[in-house]
Amino acid sequence: MLEGTLPTAYSSLTKLVNVFLDSNRFSGSLPPAYSAWTRVQYLQLQYNNLTGQLPSSYASLGAMQYLRLHGNDLTGPLPMEWARMGSLMSLSLSRNALNGTLPVEWNVLPVLDELLLDSNPLLTGTLPANWSAFAAITNIDLHGCSLTGQLPGSWGSLAALSRLDISNNTFVGTLPLAWGGLSLLQQLNVSGNALSGTIPATWGDMSTLSSVGLGPGNLNLTGCVPAAWRDVGVAVAANGTGVQGFCAPLVAPVPRAVRVPPEPFVPITGVGNGHR
Repeated sequence: MLEGTLPTAYSSLTKLVNVFLDSNRFSGSLPPAYSAWTRVQYLQLQYNNLTGQLPSSYASLGAMQYLRLHGNDLTGPLPMEWARMGSLMSLSLSRNALNGTLPVEWNVLPVLDELLLDSNPLLTGTLPANWSAFAAITNIDLHGCSLTGQLPGSWGSLAALSRLDISNNTFVGTLPLAWGGLSLLQQLNVSGNALSGTIPATWGDMSTLSSVGLGPGNLNLTGCVPAAWRDVGVAVAANGTGVQGFCAPLVAPVPRAVRVPPEPFVPITGVGNGHR
């Protein structure tokens, strides 16, 4: 197992494509000089003892696709300059001590598929409404932070999203109607917040759902669960909320039979009685 600080001299290895130094005992900060690795596509430094801030100079890592720094003791804000990592597909910064807000500038990351920022309890602020521009994103994990504010309805346009975990924050307000348009969503967890209101009927249109976490928490969330979720076997956790089981299925009313009064009897005369 390797230990000590990350050698700054490694920055001269400019032809590197993959760097795997995870699960060691490296300490100290991330060398800003590694921004010279313009060909690196995979950088894995997770599960070390790294400290200090995320270098804004890493914005020059234009070939970077997978950046994994989770499970360290990194601090400081999320660099808005990282919006220039145009090839970034997966960013994992979970289980650190990062602070500040979620950068609205990141909305221009064109191929971002996975964003893992969970378990950073000092991350604050709201969910950027303009992150709805993440056209390729399938997995967003923001649980265990200190995020607040209302859930942006604009996220209902995240057409590729299949997993969203925003549990254990301090979100308020109601569940957005527009999220019913998340047609590929499979797993949703909004538990451990302060959400209120009812589950929108439009959420019954999420036909690919497999699990939904509404509770514990969200004490003021009331109403019932869309009947359509029962039909497709969605696992729903609503303990600790005011949600009361599945809604009654919508059945079209059967029209009452219309009684047509008989035609009045009019006797016919002069037929078959020999008279002319």
